[in-house]
Amino acid sequence: MPNAEWVLRQVPVISYFCENDGLYTMRWLNAGGGNDLGYDLQDFVNNKHYFAASAVHPDDLDVVDQFAERALASQRPIVARYRLVHVQGRVLPMILTARAVRDGDGQAYGFCGMVLDVSETPALQGPSKVLTDHGAPKEQPQTPLSPYPDKPDPAWINRHAPAATFAVETDESYTLRFAGGQSEFLLEYPPQDFLNNAKFRASMAVLPEDEEVADQTVEACAARPGRMVVSRYRLVHARGHAVPVLLACRGVPVEGRVLVAGIGLDLTHCPALHGKPAVLLK
Repeated sequence: MPNAEWVLRQVPVISYFCENDGLYTMRWLNAGGGNDLGYDLQDFVNNKHYFAASAVHPDDLDVVDQFAERALASQRPIVARYRLVHVQGRVLPMILTARAVRDGDGQAYGFCGMVLDVSETPALQGPSKVLTDHGAPKEQPQTPLSPYPDKPDPAWINRHAPAATFAVETDESYTLRFAGGQSEFLLEYPPQDFLNNAKFRASMAVLPEDEEVADQTVEACAARPGRMVVSRYRLVHARGHAVPVLLACRGVPVEGRVLVAGIGLDLTHCPALHGKPAVLLK
């Protein structure tokens, strides 16, 4: 059965935890399914050889600060788009999501985030800016609180992850084997109701009109394990309305079969990323 460490190691994003300080000091970095920046990411941890801003395009540094300010003002994840620079000098457009991590008194001491490279996905590219609407709700009931971690580990990161993390089988029902991060908030169903088809099948959460895109996503992951697949479609909330999501996932061979490991990013309050349901990269 997949666990948090396995999922974070496989998902095609860079995940991180950084301090709420002037340098956004990195305390934990994981390259997931690939290191898209060409650096040894551990050289950023504790500002060992690089600062967090070292890889940010100089013209986008103000967006980074705006992104942090918006996250500090909300319990929910905030989404932004800005550019990072590969160690060889290539400029890479990225979509980032992060949420402020707070202690028992509600004080924010850091940010848990995820970084998705969209350099091969033109439909998701555009001006560098915070993408979450200013009018988006700031509250998120039952948001997890934690004391400052002596040493963040995958389970801790997954608990505070700013996107839903998941692993599903490549079968007809997309049997859910792991759900974490924002999974419990995305559709307001208890994730355990879907795990191993306990009460519902994961495929039942897809809006019927978008089932073909969901199928194509899983099929693309199964056909080319290791390759990132990015898609956009809609899920069905427990209250009946559609929830637009952006999925970034990849197939991973496991014991003679392929599991799909990925993240699901809620686009409800990010109209700049809305669009026709489709597989955007495969």
